[in-house]
Amino acid sequence: MKKPSPGFSFIVRLEIRNKPGMLSKVLAHIAEVGGDMDCIDISGFNAATIIRELTINARDENHEDELVA
Repeated sequence: MKKPSPGFSFIVRLEIRNKPGMLSKVLAHIAEVGGDMDCIDISGFNAATIIRELTINARDENHEDELVA
């Protein structure tokens, strides 16, 4: 099986609840599906939610689709 590569990196913008543990749930799912985290940025927040941009490395375009789903 091919390994994730920066050649197939993509950015996902997520708006998640602004409470402890929410990001770890997202990262655990990415790891379970075989994605490789590259970068995490905060692009906005309020009392209820936080917007994060995740740069994820995938194996190929099909793997990217699987990670996003």
